[in-house]
Amino acid sequence: MTGSIGTASTGSTGSTGSTGSTGSTGSTGDASGDFGGGIAIAPPLARAIGLSPALLKVVGHFPANRWPPADLTPDYNNPPLTGTLAYPDGAWDPVLKAVVLLGNALATKPDWPTTMTLLHWTALPMPATPPALPQPRTVEDEITELVALIDYRPAVMDEALTQRLDIVQYWSGLLLFSATSHPKTYLLARLAIEAGAFFAMH
Repeated sequence: MTGSIGTASTGSTGSTGSTGSTGSTGSTGDASGDFGGGIAIAPPLARAIGLSPALLKVVGHFPANRWPPADLTPDYNNPPLTGTLAYPDGAWDPVLKAVVLLGNALATKPDWPTTMTLLHWTALPMPATPPALPQPRTVEDEITELVALIDYRPAVMDEALTQRLDIVQYWSGLLLFSATSHPKTYLLARLAIEAGAFFAMH
């Protein structure tokens, strides 16, 4: 005798598993690399040097040493001066190097305040015929123009902020030079900024 095969009922759906926890964000990489004269401004190089422990304990604890360590030989705190010491050019920040170069140049010409004078702005040459002034416009005309220029604002704003923060970095992005690829050109640009600021103030 053959028994009948009944239809099995569908099992209930299992509960949804819990969502896994989000992984931790990875550390940000060092952004101080040179990208061939890009406009992006790299953070300054940090040389953080704190107090370091001595090699041997003294009365149950390790004394702290500043840099250079006092417990090393020879005595780096009082080195023998046997020749001319020079700060390596590669260790200079171009901005600080430009300040030194400007100071050295002015030191060779003590009478620069009387021989290197600039014209007062009121004495600058003006065109014989002033350009024609635009026709007066209403406030509504100017607002309409500003609305028409809205699409240009984001890109122009980024460019303006880059120029305001560091004009040399802006130039290096346009002309494809950097402190690594063209160190002397980059230093000359920094020197021009320092010299311009100095003579404008004095």
